[in-house]
Amino acid sequence: MPTTMNRDHPRWGEFIERLAGRCDIQEDGFARNCLGGRDKSKAIAIMESMGDIDIPASLAFFVRRAGFCDCEILFNVADYDANR
Repeated sequence: MPTTMNRDHPRWGEFIERLAGRCDIQEDGFARNCLGGRDKSKAIAIMESMGDIDIPASLAFFVRRAGFCDCEILFNVADYDANR
């Protein structure tokens, strides 16, 4: 049964690490490959490759935590609990 990718998912760390690599996060904290807007194509591709992920539910989870694009998933969702 597909599961939602969130901070409690056993592969969350792997997902975030792979997304950071695709967004090319630099030491200064900026993402060099951010397409901005509402593009979550990198996150979607990673979840598809991981398999058994409920992608629509995961995307809804990200948006509820201000993850409107790939880089915002990293900057807002990955640190969501720490920032509250």
